[in-house]
Amino acid sequence: MKNRFNSIVTELVIGTGLYALVFIPLWAGTDYIPTVIDSNPSSPNAADIVQSFQINTSIVLGVSLLCFWIWFWLAGWEIHPTKPQGTWLLVWWLLLFVVVIAAIIAMVRSFLSLGENPDGFSGFTAASIYFGSGIFLYYLASILSSPLRARYRVPGAKLIHHS
Repeated sequence: MKNRFNSIVTELVIGTGLYALVFIPLWAGTDYIPTVIDSNPSSPNAADIVQSFQINTSIVLGVSLLCFWIWFWLAGWEIHPTKPQGTWLLVWWLLLFVVVIAAIIAMVRSFLSLGENPDGFSGFTAASIYFGSGIFLYYLASILSSPLRARYRVPGAKLIHHS
């Protein structure tokens, strides 16, 4: 029982650690953001853009981390190992859908909070980071840190673990 507990804790720490590797640099060094003085006072400055980006990215990453924890809990204790593969995939895909919805909400919040497109701000780049970071981290954490009985249920996991 002790080995199973240690394995569970290790897997959960590894999965959560992947998110920490993104959260820490996202918020580190924010004191050094230059303030851009624009001729249009209603246009957001660089600090506003970065703050909006940090908050919206954190929302997506937070939802993605929560979905990973839910997957970890369901895969480890709630979904019986003999359930059909379709049950496992449905749960995993539904949680991924929640991450996509969070990215869409973050994208809309970003555009609404900044108003008109400020100089040098690419909405497509920000949206790509919202979608990419949330989806990629959920997928990576699910593949690398799922409980043993669910490790091969995630699409593509067999390719990663057998390589």
